[in-house]
Amino acid sequence: MKYEETAKRLKDAMIEKGLTQQQLANQSGVTKSCISHYINGKNVPDNFQAYKLAQVLEVSPEWLMAIDQTQKYIVVENTELQQEIATMTQAELNRLLKYAQKIKEKK
Repeated sequence: MKYEETAKRLKDAMIEKGLTQQQLANQSGVTKSCISHYINGKNVPDNFQAYKLAQVLEVSPEWLMAIDQTQKYIVVENTELQQEIATMTQAELNRLLKYAQKIKEKK
């Protein structure tokens, strides 16, 4: 198995979320064939595919790709906030990031 760690992490995350390959494909937009290759360790997702899979699995793309050994989860529990962020333009996201940084500085 060429990409054993990524394959293991993908399988573990799918089991944890209770998703089949087809369900993950439907929710992520990554084809079932690609997911099968990732699970079998034949291929590894590119950055964009890893990001899409990680979003559905609610893990960090870095963890999924075995780049980061520690940060498995991205914690955003406010689904209303997630929905708002998903509809923002890049300019709005940049403004939000600057605002969030200012809030953290005031702590």
